[in-house]
Amino acid sequence: MGVHGVALEVRGTPLGGEGLYEVPLLFANPLGIEALPTHLAALALSARGGRARRASEVGRPAALAGEGDELRELRDHSPGDPFKRIAWKASARRGRLLVREMEREERDVVWIVMDASVELWAGELGDAPLDHVVEEVGALSARFLRQGDRVGLVVSASRLRSWIAPAEGGTHGGVLAGALASAASCVDDDRSELDEHQVAQRVIEHARPLDPRGLADLRKGDLDALAARAEQLRARAPFAPRLPQAHAPREQILRHYLAAFGIECPPRVDGERPRSEETLVQVLEKLATEKPRASVVHVFAPAPGKPEALARAVTALRRRRVEVRWSLPALDTGLGGDPGRRSPVAGAVDEAVRVRAYTTKARGERLLRRLGVRVEVRAIVRRPPHPEAEAAAVAEVAEGGA
Repeated sequence: MGVHGVALEVRGTPLGGEGLYEVPLLFANPLGIEALPTHLAALALSARGGRARRASEVGRPAALAGEGDELRELRDHSPGDPFKRIAWKASARRGRLLVREMEREERDVVWIVMDASVELWAGELGDAPLDHVVEEVGALSARFLRQGDRVGLVVSASRLRSWIAPAEGGTHGGVLAGALASAASCVDDDRSELDEHQVAQRVIEHARPLDPRGLADLRKGDLDALAARAEQLRARAPFAPRLPQAHAPREQILRHYLAAFGIECPPRVDGERPRSEETLVQVLEKLATEKPRASVVHVFAPAPGKPEALARAVTALRRRRVEVRWSLPALDTGLGGDPGRRSPVAGAVDEAVRVRAYTTKARGERLLRRLGVRVEVRAIVRRPPHPEAEAAAVAEVAEGGA
């Protein structure tokens, strides 16, 4: 987020009278405020160094047999056991050959997959489902990193938006936090409702106070000259974001200017869920072939609507002994406004939407569990569901299953 100025407004005076006036104050050097997931920000900013703050160099002990540093047990010699593992003193005392079974120490390789479709931005500022998902992903990533595990992150929507290979440590936590803070942005042309001319208008409104000549030397409608001037002014921006998606280099420069100054664009109205599901399936299929093999794949996404394609991807993961977990986003049941000011028709529509939402969620949970996926309900529902809506949803699911 960029802070470009403040407005001082006075609505009254102690001596009486309205005295209404407003003084806008613009900053020549805009301030940048980057909001990071709480737990990852604490991990990335924590002091490191010294024995008290270093992660284990060999990993966490796992209850698996193999080559390692810790003795697991002494057992009878079996054909094929190497002679270097024979415990000669223990064998002499007991009169038979015994071998040392060591405990293999390893780190988990955790992949976190987050669906950042624009539909998940629907809701109040700071309380949208994607806001909660980002915090959940940040908390989960920080927990695994503190355990010494390697954590990878995939942010997907209608296309792959971010792919961060598994790594460990507080520095990697900062990389994950930056990806979570920027990868879900709607400044890209395939996620934004603004076309090139509307983006250019926003750039003009913002750049005019910052430009020494106030853009007076630019001809109206000359977007090439505007893009060149925006590229010069971008050096004063508080952020250095990734290049956004755009159809043409000129539009990419204009969108890059908005992203560098923390100016967001409204998300697309038509959404991207059907394409997002296809991308998510492709991500899971790719993770099934990644090396090193994942221990856990944790997905944060709405319930799938295409079980066939998802079933193939999940089956490929489970065949490689990868645990698949799935967290569904929060259901915002706080539809409508003040009940006393709404008509009975609006109330009926709200109730129908609630029934449909709970039905879809219940069907998705049942589908995922049938595929052997561990479904985790981590999100908090803001308001308890209406009993009739919940009962109707359960009845419809039961009828569908029958």
